[in-house]
Amino acid sequence: MKKIGFILILIFVALSTSNTFAEIKKSREKDMGGYQIEAGEVFYRFAYPMNVVINFPIKLENSDLASFKILSDSHSKDKNQVYFRHRSLPGAHPITFKIRGQFYGVDHTNVYYYWRVVIGADVGSFKALAFEYGQDKNHHYFNELVIADVDNKSFVPLSDYHSKDKNQVYYKTKVIFKADPKTFQSLNAAYGKDQNFVYLETSQIPEADPETFSFLGGRHSKDQKQVYYEKSALLLNLRNTILLNSDYIKDDNQVYRQGRVISGADSRTFVLLDKIGWYSKDKNKVYYLGRPVLGDPATFESIKGSYGKDKDTIYYQGKVVVGADQKTFRTVSNPQLDALDKDYMYKEGKKIEQSD
Repeated sequence: MKKIGFILILIFVALSTSNTFAEIKKSREKDMGGYQIEAGEVFYRFAYPMNVVINFPIKLENSDLASFKILSDSHSKDKNQVYFRHRSLPGAHPITFKIRGQFYGVDHTNVYYYWRVVIGADVGSFKALAFEYGQDKNHHYFNELVIADVDNKSFVPLSDYHSKDKNQVYYKTKVIFKADPKTFQSLNAAYGKDQNFVYLETSQIPEADPETFSFLGGRHSKDQKQVYYEKSALLLNLRNTILLNSDYIKDDNQVYRQGRVISGADSRTFVLLDKIGWYSKDKNKVYYLGRPVLGDPATFESIKGSYGKDKDTIYYQGKVVVGADQKTFRTVSNPQLDALDKDYMYKEGKKIEQSD
């Protein structure tokens, strides 16, 4: 009975994988997201590759096709309800509802951001600004949150998370103290600078030189003097620094992961074994998320996620998967298991017990 059950699951996994690949191929052929009507039902599809997990059309439950109307790429309505993307907007009135930009909407009683009510917002005067900011006659908003003490006449959004008025610079809804509104520049979602300082979110990077400061990737940056991870300077030779990915950086002498030295790593032979950096190695050791683990560095390779292997053994998070057959072991995409070999199925590196 165990053998039959195992074979049936193998067949199920194979069929599921085949269908998934077919759906991915089909979805990639449609490179635009939004609302779709198929076989008399309404679906919403996120634009590829915005979210691979929910990249396939999602049905709008209880929608009325006869009265259904698309308002924008993100909003729609029928005679009974209003929708933001694939979900109904609780409490929104379909007759009086109007869109305000890409993310906001109003009806006769409320202002809405995504699926949430913007509490206290004035319906009659509300308008969407650039990025995901809004304003009414009384306040300015970041998403659905009030930005306090804003000078309404001079307020301007700078980027997704930075804004300013004549007096202050803001990160989301918080003031960046000492930031100069006249010279402030938003560099990306987290970093900004003015003529005096560099800022990470709302905090200064004390040693950074704003004139020569530049963003490297992840939370790494540099100026003419040194390399930084978040607000901390790293002991790296600026000329020989190599950014491996958003988490890893090295020079001729040291390797860092997320701002911490990987003790004992040989930087000259250190390489990542996958794009994310689950596994890495140098001539002497194998590492999992920057810590040394078991494994033969000469033959070790990353399989997928937390699984890896060398010439003899399968590993999960750097630990031996006991009893796994190295030659037939493979990972799968399935809710009940994530890997299998000729004898067993596995979930997070452990055998799944089979019942008779």
